[in-house]
Amino acid sequence: MHFNTKKCFSMRITHSRNPKLFNYTLDKDILESTASHTYLGVDISNNLTWNRHTNHITSSANRSLVFIRRNLYSCPRSVKANAYLTLVRPLLEYSSSVWDPYTISLSNKGEQIQRRAARFVCNDYSPHSSVTEMLKDLGWDSLHSRCASTGVRVVSRLSFCVYFSPFFASNSFYRF
Repeated sequence: MHFNTKKCFSMRITHSRNPKLFNYTLDKDILESTASHTYLGVDISNNLTWNRHTNHITSSANRSLVFIRRNLYSCPRSVKANAYLTLVRPLLEYSSSVWDPYTISLSNKGEQIQRRAARFVCNDYSPHSSVTEMLKDLGWDSLHSRCASTGVRVVSRLSFCVYFSPFFASNSFYRF
């Protein structure tokens, strides 16, 4: 198999302040070093923090929400809610079981978008109205609780597949 070295790169994953620097080569060409890379829609950084990924998905979801607000401002509540649930929330939840917001500040970025969407869907921008009540009326769970339940489902499905897989069942090394 031949790799195109112009499309290949190297990324050092470390928390060290003074990492050892090496030049990695492929077919006698030195690979370009990068600090982050997007793989399957998830931004992976060299220090394994999720700030770049969270900023990327929240800005993308915010752009989609602005698009919906601009084009559906006079539509009924059900249309606005369905537009949010189909166009914005999947952006916020994509691969959440991998990058599940592990800091409060990252979690709050997604929650802010959902709260803005609730104000839009209910058409209530008053500073005296409760967004939490709007979320309850709409039946929307917090993104943090949805990400947590998704993570639990993924782990249970993986454990079920590993336990009942023919490969793992026939190999005594992997029995639990």
